[in-house]
Amino acid sequence: MASCTIESQVYNAEYEILPSDWQLNSGDAISTYLYVTCPNKDITPRVFDNGTVNAFIWINSEGTWTPLTYVIPFEYVNPSNPRDIRTITEAISFEWRDGEVTFIIRDMDGAEPYIPVEKMVFRVSVIK
Repeated sequence: MASCTIESQVYNAEYEILPSDWQLNSGDAISTYLYVTCPNKDITPRVFDNGTVNAFIWINSEGTWTPLTYVIPFEYVNPSNPRDIRTITEAISFEWRDGEVTFIIRDMDGAEPYIPVEKMVFRVSVIK
């Protein structure tokens, strides 16, 4: 048996996404989501051929980096009617292509997701 050695390199980048950074893509249930696209110079054609990209979200209340896709139920209080409290489930995921990474929030019921009220912090690890 023969073996080969491939040297890997790991590059990390962190992104702070503010509530005002999110953009809405609207359409049918599948096409309605919030997204933010960020540049990442480490995602190159070599990554497509021999590497991978992983992304994590910082969960401040837990003190953990949690891998994406992350599904979270949370309570939403309607600001105009504080008695209107709903449990909403959102999925936070990511996609990547040459030179960029996109973070995505989808409502699990296919509705328009609520824009986060606080900044979110993501870490992207690129392995070449």
